Amino acid sequence: MHIRESFDYPAHIDDVWDMMTDEEFQSRVCLATFAESHSVAVTHHADGATVISRREMSTKGFPDFARNLVGHTITAAQTIDYGPPDAQGRRVGTMAIGLGHAPLGFKGRITLTPIDEEITEVAVEGELTCGIPIVGGRIVQAAAPMVTAGIRKEKEQGLAWIEELYEDYPDEEYPEDDPEAD
Repeated sequence: MHIRESFDYPAHIDDVWDMMTDEEFQSRVCLATFAESHSVAVTHHADGATVISRREMSTKGFPDFARNLVGHTITAAQTIDYGPPDAQGRRVGTMAIGLGHAPLGFKGRITLTPIDEEITEVAVEGELTCGIPIVGGRIVQAAAPMVTAGIRKEKEQGLAWIEELYEDYPDEEYPEDDPEAD
């Protein structure tokens, strides 16, 4: 099943990039998606970054047939591998989400696009698939709302993060940019 979600953050691309590759922000996203436990690791490399998160999630909202297949909890493992910015400052990351031992997953990309100096679009697009014959389509249909809800929770957390950032630095004067801060 094809999934596409996009939204805008009222922030410069650099601030959105810093947020998306911040372990504390990613931890907030995990907590907002009701993870019973989680871990996050961010590794910066040659103008890019890899963000890995693992969340132990309850299957309480799963349909009975799906819950019988995966159990009472499932581990969602997400990896995003961002490349360097292009000439316009846009960043693209490959994205993969695996769900425990179930043959269910999402593969696609996340794109951070500067619309102007104060707006950055985030777009997530890819395919949610299940490799179980006969019932795989039903499982994908059941899982799709959870995937889109997770994306929307990340948006909510991002908006709150950006609001906090700009409250701390209302004139966009960051400490590292202020020569008198030394």
